[in-house]
Amino acid sequence: NCVGMVCPSYFPNDFSYKTLWLQDSPSEDLICVLYDVFDFIEDVREQAGGRVFVHCCQGVSRSASLIIAYVMWRERRSFDHVYDDVKQRRSVTCPNIGFVFQLTQWQQRVLDANRAAVSCNTVAIMYRMTPHSHFCPLQLVPKAVHGPPTSDVLDSRGVFVLQLPNRLYVWRGR
Repeated sequence: NCVGMVCPSYFPNDFSYKTLWLQDSPSEDLICVLYDVFDFIEDVREQAGGRVFVHCCQGVSRSASLIIAYVMWRERRSFDHVYDDVKQRRSVTCPNIGFVFQLTQWQQRVLDANRAAVSCNTVAIMYRMTPHSHFCPLQLVPKAVHGPPTSDVLDSRGVFVLQLPNRLYVWRGR
């Protein structure tokens, strides 16, 4: 359920739910929830007869984007190829421009077979741990801090993760 803010879990005794609170907005951070979604889908797939129903309000942008990202990851395929396949099966598929941009970035991560070699030359990346949505303040996700990862961006009220090519640091404020 990509739209927990408008679609409640109607049958909690009959189905397992993974609820997200995604806005269909170009500024919505899709990447930060992908691994949680993939873990949920993979857990269900391992069950005998397990099936996953991914939905949003119209099945056009949010849910389609999550499915595209999952198939890209699972099958190590490009955005264009997966998008075309999904579009053939669901003709209204049309991720918003922000999701398309994020999915093309995701493609680089998924298809980079030499990731280990490339990561040795990668600069540091800083993330702040933040609630994914005000609807569920306890679901923390890493969101990239834009700009150089300097101590100026650290807020003593938060938690930050600094990713280096061969190390990971967690900084916790007061």
